[in-house]
Amino acid sequence: MTKALFINGSPRKNGNTAQLLKRAMDGAREAGAEVELVNLYDRSMNSILMDTSAKQLAVFGPTEILCSYDTYQFSNYDRYDAATFSKAHKAEVRDTQFPIDLEKAYELGKRLVAKAKE
Repeated sequence: MTKALFINGSPRKNGNTAQLLKRAMDGAREAGAEVELVNLYDRSMNSILMDTSAKQLAVFGPTEILCSYDTYQFSNYDRYDAATFSKAHKAEVRDTQFPIDLEKAYELGKRLVAKAKE
């Protein structure tokens, strides 16, 4: 069984990074991998090191980079002094580009598992 570990380094568990990771996990799962998500902000560095040491974790396999730019940074821009951002532009990108990025993440998850099985 192919295993895929996904690590979220963002403090926002449901933010853009988490959504992209979850979509990549869907693709990896569909390709036949057993998936696991680790939220770094849920764990102390000591527990991560202990867990890694206990499992003798090694990272092998193909890697790729997926970039998703110009995404929403806040759920409600009216609550912040963020005059350098256009609320309308961010909403447009969120509605048009972010769904494309989510599909790219899904395909990336599938592709990496397929490459790992080769």
